[in-house]
Amino acid sequence: MGGSIIDAQGREIPITEDMIQRACRELDKSSEPPRR
Repeated sequence: MGGSIIDAQGREIPITEDMIQRACRELDKSSEPPRR
């Protein structure tokens, strides 16, 4: 079972494990407290 997203041109793009891991890393970075 897998998921997909539809881009602006209507193309179906499969969601890969790499895409999920990259998104999680970006979320981790954005949730870090600001450094002083």
